[in-house]
Amino acid sequence: MDADDGLKLGTFRTYTVFVDAHDVALENLSIENKAGDGRKVGQAIALY
Repeated sequence: MDADDGLKLGTFRTYTVFVDAHDVALENLSIENKAGDGRKVGQAIALY
């Protein structure tokens, strides 16, 4: 599948949460990956 910019969507372009910072502290945060069976939908990433 392609994104609006024409590039392929893949594992590292379809994350749920992206954290790009130094010295980050996350507390009481739950991230659940519900992409489905990896054999059917491929690899999925929730936090990058």
